[in-house]
Amino acid sequence: MLPARTLVGTLFLVAAVSSAAVPAATAEDECDLPEEMVREIRSYAPVADKIIRFVTEGKFKGRTWNKLAGFVDKFGSRIAGSQNLENAIDFMLNELRKEGLDNVHGEEVTIPHWVSHEV
Repeated sequence: MLPARTLVGTLFLVAAVSSAAVPAATAEDECDLPEEMVREIRSYAPVADKIIRFVTEGKFKGRTWNKLAGFVDKFGSRIAGSQNLENAIDFMLNELRKEGLDNVHGEEVTIPHWVSHEV
């Protein structure tokens, strides 16, 4: 099992800048990140590859899409500050715990949200 400290979100960053994950960039495809940050993001490639293999070839093969579809069907839109968002977060934390991940926890954040008023 993957360590819980592994950040799945790094997959997107790695895919964005890793030469192993995407074709060579052209001049218009290049980003303006500092080289040090690009090196750090590329350093996550082995972990990202391990996560991808785990999801596509390991225990979660064939399950990931179904779990995501079930989640979206159950919770629909999750607007900032809404009770539906809170319910979705609680659901996901419980699901991750059931899967045996370590150090699963939520963090308090301030999310500004708009409240509609009739004029």
